[in-house]
Amino acid sequence: MNKNYYKILEISSNAEIEEVKENFRRLAKKYHPDISKEKNAENKFREIIEAYEILSNPKTKQEYDESFFVPSFDKVKYDYFFDFNNKTWLKKRFKKPKKGPLLVGKVVLKAADVINVGKANVTLLVEENCKSCQGTGYYVENGFECFCTTCGGFGRYEESKTIVVYLPSLSKPKQKVTIHRVGHAGYAGGERGDMRLKLILS
Repeated sequence: MNKNYYKILEISSNAEIEEVKENFRRLAKKYHPDISKEKNAENKFREIIEAYEILSNPKTKQEYDESFFVPSFDKVKYDYFFDFNNKTWLKKRFKKPKKGPLLVGKVVLKAADVINVGKANVTLLVEENCKSCQGTGYYVENGFECFCTTCGGFGRYEESKTIVVYLPSLSKPKQKVTIHRVGHAGYAGGERGDMRLKLILS
């Protein structure tokens, strides 16, 4: 996937040259490795320079736009989704609603909590569909479909969520429980996946 130089310089694709220069100066000062206290300042600084060199030159900007913006997704060989579970791209985008992936986690409990409280708060990373592109991974701008700058074309993102789990009667020190439709978001409007928790009594 091409780097999104517009996102790096924090500008839109139709920004004027003065805005390109202004944002470059601001970000270069912010991430200059000699003065910046930001994490990965040196790498960020290099990306900013690279983006400016491309977008400040009309010829290289045009070449970049032609490679970055896709006239029609029908002409693309593959249409991808990102699978956060396996950290890989899926080669086929789901056209029909599909249930979200299974969310797996574990929680360590005290016997007193199971008996007296009867529930537990479990915090896990949950996949959600990008709100800007509704999980498609792209948006339309100036008649072109381009990778969504919010999710970077993934169509999805991971978010830390706390889920209240009502505890069953535990007959073993270790036990698995499945809770329906509280897992990862579905694809193409599909329902949420299930969550499978491993409960461990301490």
